[in-house]
Amino acid sequence: MIRNPAEFERAKPAGYDGLFCWDFLKGAFGPKIEPMDFDGVVERRGHFLVFETKRDSVEMSLGSEITFAALLKSPRWTVILCEKHPDDIQGWTVWTRAGQQHYRGDSRALYEWCAQWFRSVSADRAAG
Repeated sequence: MIRNPAEFERAKPAGYDGLFCWDFLKGAFGPKIEPMDFDGVVERRGHFLVFETKRDSVEMSLGSEITFAALLKSPRWTVILCEKHPDDIQGWTVWTRAGQQHYRGDSRALYEWCAQWFRSVSADRAAG
């Protein structure tokens, strides 16, 4: 379910090809669990960078927090929490197994952070 259709229309994901309406799955995983999505995922040499985008005033759901906490038990997962639209980015939070780190900067600074992440995991010979 899209909670804010106007915002969704303003900032559709790259390569957008429609919505997966998963309301029909409600109840299939018990009374409280519903599917969630990742807003973006990059894999490089067995390392995963996940983007979760939220407007500054929107809190993450408990289900998302539980899912990300489970992923972050592995050193190969990194989650970035940032604004949905590049023009709105003034900072972001990086979650790793080691904890959270907050960064200030615009979308160009986030681009540079991601490029550095990619270079780092590309050099990881252990991942193959």
